[in-house]
Amino acid sequence: MPVRLLLLFLSVASLLVLGCRDTVIERQDAPVSGKDWRYADTLKYTFELLDTTAHYDLVAEVRHRDDYPFQNLYTRIHTIQPQADTSIQVISLELAEHTGQWHGKCAGHDCKVEITLRENFRIQKPGEYQIWIEQFMRDPAVPGIRGISLALLSAEVE
Repeated sequence: MPVRLLLLFLSVASLLVLGCRDTVIERQDAPVSGKDWRYADTLKYTFELLDTTAHYDLVAEVRHRDDYPFQNLYTRIHTIQPQADTSIQVISLELAEHTGQWHGKCAGHDCKVEITLRENFRIQKPGEYQIWIEQFMRDPAVPGIRGISLALLSAEVE
């Protein structure tokens, strides 16, 4: 009987967790061409956002090899809003613990980690939003990065 009770509890708990996840509105993938991500290889994404009352989350999924030589990945992220308003942020994407243990999941030599870039935000103007991601490391060519996907999710309003 205790095993059945435990299984029932785990089933209900997993349904509650999955039920609380944000809904993916759109997901876009930008692979890195070649074995190195170079300064000139900007990853570009375009989202059409019309609802100024909705709340959003923006999540990046970074795909990299298990022999990526760094703990993090410095990026410069450009957000181009309607009517040409632009913001630029430098963001360090943490891929591993200081011990070398990778965040996320690895299968074979390929790893991926989800990193929230913005939480619970609203847009000011409807229209086309572009996001450009540049590698911003000290090295002009960074090995081991496969690509970055961006997911726009509907956020839970708190």
